[in-house]
Amino acid sequence: MWFWQALIINLAITAIFVASWQYIGDWLDHRLVAVRRAAFGVILGAFATVAMIFAVELGNDVIFDFRLSFYAVAGLFGGPLAAVVSLAFAAAMRVALGYSEAQGAEGLMAAAGLCGVGGHYLAYKTLKPVLSIAAVSIATALLVWTSFSVIPVDRHHAEMAVVLPQAVGIILVTTFVLSFVICNRLQRSDERRLLVAALRQSPDYQYVKDRRGRFVLANHNLARFVGRISTAEILGKSNSEVSAYPAQADRLHDSEQYLMKTGKSVVGEEEPFVRWDGKTVLLSSSKTPVFSEDGRVIGLAVTSRDVTEQRLLEAEIEYNRSMLDLALSEMSDGLAMFDESGFLVLCNDQFRSSFPRTAHSITAGMHYRDIFQSLASNDEDLNMPADPGNDWIQDFVGSLKQGKAREIPLGNGHWLRMKGRVTTDGKTIVTVTDLTEMKIANQALLTLTDQLKALAATDGLTGLMNRREFDAALERELRRSERSKLPVSLLLIDVDHFKSFNDLYGHLAGDDCLRAISSCLKQTPRRPGDLAARYGGEEFVIILSDTDQKGAFRVADDLRRRIVDLSLIHEGNDFGAVTASIGVAAYAADATGRNSDELLQRADDALYEAKDSGRNSVVSWTPSRPAGRAAS
Repeated sequence: MWFWQALIINLAITAIFVASWQYIGDWLDHRLVAVRRAAFGVILGAFATVAMIFAVELGNDVIFDFRLSFYAVAGLFGGPLAAVVSLAFAAAMRVALGYSEAQGAEGLMAAAGLCGVGGHYLAYKTLKPVLSIAAVSIATALLVWTSFSVIPVDRHHAEMAVVLPQAVGIILVTTFVLSFVICNRLQRSDERRLLVAALRQSPDYQYVKDRRGRFVLANHNLARFVGRISTAEILGKSNSEVSAYPAQADRLHDSEQYLMKTGKSVVGEEEPFVRWDGKTVLLSSSKTPVFSEDGRVIGLAVTSRDVTEQRLLEAEIEYNRSMLDLALSEMSDGLAMFDESGFLVLCNDQFRSSFPRTAHSITAGMHYRDIFQSLASNDEDLNMPADPGNDWIQDFVGSLKQGKAREIPLGNGHWLRMKGRVTTDGKTIVTVTDLTEMKIANQALLTLTDQLKALAATDGLTGLMNRREFDAALERELRRSERSKLPVSLLLIDVDHFKSFNDLYGHLAGDDCLRAISSCLKQTPRRPGDLAARYGGEEFVIILSDTDQKGAFRVADDLRRRIVDLSLIHEGNDFGAVTASIGVAAYAADATGRNSDELLQRADDALYEAKDSGRNSVVSWTPSRPAGRAAS
C-alpha cells in the first residue's frame, strides 16, 4: 500500500480513538481499578491491531504504522497491567490474522510498552503528567528512529529514506496527542470524582434536576431525607415519584419550574418540609438555574440545609436575651460586666443612674480606668483621690475581684456598696447597691439605741443616773483610780424627813422637791469621771474622781448649802425648809483592794452619823468617828 494512503488511514484510526475516548472513558470510570486497566489495555491493543493491519511496508520487511504509540500510551496510563494486556492482545490478533512480521518487531513493541510504563511511574513520582507525556513521546519516536537506522532500506525504495524522518515525527506527535487527550480526560474524571465525593459527603441536601424536573444528580443525604437507601432510587425520577406527600411535591415542582422558566436564583429561602418519617423540618435552600453554552436553561442546582435546630437555638438565645434584658431592667441593683481586659461589656440603666454626675459618659467599650477617671473628675466618689493613679485603681479593682465589698459615699449625699465577682471565663461582674436608705435607717437606729441606753441608765424622775448604772460606773471608777494611783471619793446624800414632806404636801410636791435637789447635784461634778445618781427614794450619790476625802468634804458641804438655798418650805423639818444630810467616804491614792460595797458602807456609816448629829450636816468617815461636821 502506498505510504501516504496508509498514513492517512493510521491518522484516521487515531482520530477515531480520540473521538470515541470520551465514551470509552465514561464506560471505564465505573469499573474497578484492575478491570479498568485491563480493559484499557485491550482497547489500546485493539487499536494497535487495526493500525498494524494498515501498516506501510518500506521494503526488506520494514513495516511502519502507529502501533507503538498505542503500546506506549497503554503503559503510560494503565501501568504494567495495561501494557502487558495490550501487547498480548495484539500478538494474539496478529497470530489469528496470520501476520508474519519482520524480525525484531516483538522487541520494538515490548520496548514501547516499557517506555510507557517508565513514564507511568515517572508521572506518579514527579506529579507532573505533562513531563511524562513528553518523555514517553520522545522515547517512542527515538525508538522508531533507531529501528530504522539499523535496518537497510532497499535501493528501489531509496525515496522512502526521505519519508522516514517525517514518519518518526508523526509518531512523536501521535503519541503526544493520544497521551494528552487521555490525560485531559483523566483529569476531568478526577475532578468529577472529587465533586461527586464532596457532594456525597456534604451534610446538606444537594441535587441537580433537568428541565423536566427529574433528578440527574443527588447526594446520599437527600436520598435518606426522602426515605431511600441510595441515590440510584431517585435518579431519573420527579418529585411526585419520590415524595410521599403529593401536595408538597407539587408545590416544590411549581416553584422549581418557575425558577427555570424565569432564570432567577434564590438564596436562603426557608420553607417547612415533611420528611419521609413524618417529621416537619425547616429547610434553607439556595436554588440556581443551570445554563447551557448558548444561554438556555437546562436544569436547576439546589442546595438545602436543615436549619430547624439552628432556628430553635436562635429562638432560645433570643428568649434568654430578652429575659436577661428584662431581669437587668427590673433588678433594683446596678450591674456591669467587664471582660478579662477590663473593658465594659454591658451594664443596665441602674448602674449608670447610680452615678448621676457620670452616667452620660458610661458606655459599652469603656475601660474601667476611664470610668474611674470620669468619677474622679466629676467629684462623684468622695473617697476617691482627685487624680487616682493606676496603683490606686488597680488596688480598688483587685479588691472587687477578690469579692470584697466597698462602700462609696457620693457627692450628692447617697451611699453605694460596690461588690465584684470573677466568672470562670475571666470576666468581672460588678454590682452596685444603693445604701442610702439603709444608712439613714441605721443612723436612726443608732440614735434610738443611744436614746434607749440613756433611758435605761437614767432615772425617769430626776434625769440623773439610776442605781444600776451607778453600780457599774462605781466599779469602773474604782478600777481606774487603783490602776492610776489616784484618790476617789463618794458622797451619799439623804433628804431629811422626806416622808413627812410627802405626807404634808403630797407626792407631786415630793417629786418636785427631788427634781430641785437633783438640779443641785448636776452642778456639783467637775471632772469627766465625776457623776451623780439617784440611789433610791430620797437618797442620792455622787462619785468624785481624783478627789481625796478633804476635797470631797468641801464639795459635800457646798452641796448642802445650795440645797438649803433652794428655800423649799418643809414645816415637818426642824429647820423649816428642805435640808439634806451627807456622808463622805474616800480611798486615798495609795489604797489597795478597793471595793465598792466597802466604800458604800463607809459612806452610809458617815451618813448615819450626820443624821444622828441633828441632820443638815456633812460627816466624813473615819475608823473611830466622823472626821468633821458642818454647821447647820
